[in-house]
Amino acid sequence: MGSLTDDDLDGVREAQKYPDGTVVRVFCMRTDGEAYPSGWAYNLHYGATEPDPPRTLDDGTIRRYLENRRFSTTRRNGDAVPRR
Repeated sequence: MGSLTDDDLDGVREAQKYPDGTVVRVFCMRTDGEAYPSGWAYNLHYGATEPDPPRTLDDGTIRRYLENRRFSTTRRNGDAVPRR
């Protein structure tokens, strides 16, 4: 597979559900919004179709991934932010 261009990434919106109930959703688009100084809005959600505490957060986000990477997500916009 060759290198992806900005045009290839702009407007990407994909979701994949796996037999074990895991879900991966990806979103990427160009923006000139002040909240996105890079010029790109993007999101990655790795979770489950049904919340399963304590394995997941209430929205289905898989907790193991967050704990291993020391990241958390905000509920307002889904951006990853370092844990303290």
